[in-house]
Parts: sequence; structure tokens; C-alpha cells
Amino acid sequence: MNGKIPISVITNGDLSMKFTIEKEFSIAHHRLCAWHMIHNLTSNIGKPQFTSMFKKCILDNYEIDIFRQKWFEIVEKFGIKNKNWILHMYKKRHLWATVQIRGKIFAGVDHIRWKEVQADLAFVNGKPSMQTCFEHFKRSAANVYTLSIFHLFQPILV
Repeated sequence: MNGKIPISVITNGDLSMKFTIEKEFSIAHHRLCAWHMIHNLTSNIGKPQFTSMFKKCILDNYEIDIFRQKWFEIVEKFGIKNKNWILHMYKKRHLWATVQIRGKIFAGVDHIRWKEVQADLAFVNGKPSMQTCFEHFKRSAANVYTLSIFHLFQPILV
């Protein structure tokens, strides 16, 4: 970083990182990583339709009143308003809700964030995409190799 303090820092929400950022980079804006939030949401709530609506809350640029209204509508709809994780995330909304971090610089994150979150979730939860007519051979390789080795091997077959 060449001795410069960052303007913005995006983390997974680890408390020790949070305290270190506050201490070492006191002027930096801190926010939570959308991918980690959605991953944690999936493991804590496990309702795909809620996940879809939650993504809109994270990524859409609502006015504060509209954000609150939508938030309470979806947690009520899914009967999860008293779940600890939901209560905890709402208290930390200043670290993730677009409406709460408006005007803070995150180097183009708002523009590309949605596509990255979608791609990351598809990558983590999906199978490698096939790019050749040797489907059976590549499927076998995808099952035998780790994902990183498979991606090294894949260009040889194309």
C-alpha cells in the first residue's frame, strides 16, 4: 500500500479484523463483503426465496424509509424476524446496506458487486462448465481432479 491508508476496506466481518481496521485505518470506511453475507445467510436461514429478496436489500439503492419497509416485510413474510442472525445483521446494516453506505467510495464495487456475487455463488456451488464435445471425459476429470487442477487441465481438451 506504499504507506497509504486505504479509503475503504471490505471484509468478511471477522471481529479481530474489524478492531484492527478501526485502530490502524481509523479513517477508512469499512463494509461487509456481499459474498460472505449471502454465504452466511444461506447457512443461517436456508430459504432460497428469502436469499433472493435479501440480495435486493443489500444491492438496491433504496431510500432509508423504503429499505426499512422492505426489510421488515421480508423478515415478517418468512417468519424470521426474531432469529438471532437476522437481528444481528440488521444492527450491522451500516456495514452492508447500500442505503447506509451511500456516498462512501468503494472503488466501483456497487457497479460490479452483483455480478461477482452471482459468479462466486455459482462457482462455489456448481460444477465446472464443459467446453468441448468430450463431455464424458471432462465430467470424469471434473470428478477426479480438484477444481483448480481441473481448470489447468481443461484448456488441453478444448
